[in-house]
Amino acid sequence: MHSPFKISALFLTTAIALGVAGQAYALGVGDKGQFATIEQALKQENQVEVARAKYVLNPEDSARMKVLCLKFTINAAGDAYILMSDDMDDSKAKIQVVYGKLKNAHVYNPRNVGVLPQGVSPNSNLATFINRGAAVGDGVMLYGQVIKKSSDGSEQTVGSATVMANVSNIDNLERRNRVSILRASNDDVITPDKVFALELNYKGNQNSLAK
Repeated sequence: MHSPFKISALFLTTAIALGVAGQAYALGVGDKGQFATIEQALKQENQVEVARAKYVLNPEDSARMKVLCLKFTINAAGDAYILMSDDMDDSKAKIQVVYGKLKNAHVYNPRNVGVLPQGVSPNSNLATFINRGAAVGDGVMLYGQVIKKSSDGSEQTVGSATVMANVSNIDNLERRNRVSILRASNDDVITPDKVFALELNYKGNQNSLAK
């Protein structure tokens, strides 16, 4: 099963190493550009950052290893993004990539482990995976329908994404809080995303942003 979020290591390292000229466009999965340009596009959509975490690319190879920033944003209309940039410090970041795009998204308090997102059946495979996460302290932080752009430029819903987070001790900066992503197809086939990030900084306000 091919992920609509899939961005190869070669793609990421090439974009980050060489840089990509920014341009004005509606953001879609795979779009990349200068950090400031992508941030301006997010601002125009009234996107608010929910959380960010550290994603280490090629951790097994010191020569190719890169530390990337995995960021989650949402607006009041329920449009959300999962983004990657080349530095945890925004003042140093140069390139940003749209890793995932969601609609009808909701922000949840991940401290409430075991709570299912709105509309998810307790008998579904996704619920089973969420409950497994709850057993180790992971709760739902963000949930929404996954959007993928088709060849004719239109956007289609190809399933859902559930961002799981462990923030049981978020105030302790030394604790390596974690975040992971579950992808569900339209027929409830679950695929854990390859991205697993650490050192989560949770900023979400589910009361003001959830629809």
